[in-house]
Amino acid sequence: ADQARATVTPEAAVFDRKGRLRYHGRIDDRYSDFGVDRPVPTTHDLDDALAAVLDGRDVTRPHAPAVGCAIVRQHP
Repeated sequence: ADQARATVTPEAAVFDRKGRLRYHGRIDDRYSDFGVDRPVPTTHDLDDALAAVLDGRDVTRPHAPAVGCAIVRQHP
């Protein structure tokens, strides 16, 4: 979660072959807020990011805010 900069779950991350974080954020836009969803997503952020990385292209939207439960980190 730290390496992916994830702050909520579910939140996706895509790394390239060199280990660089190329995308992190929502899977799609089905949920726009807590309790607010649409029957079918209109964007597919994770799929788009994966396709771009696999094709050697830049990810056009490297971050898309995700809606979910907070990831709580415990500090020593």
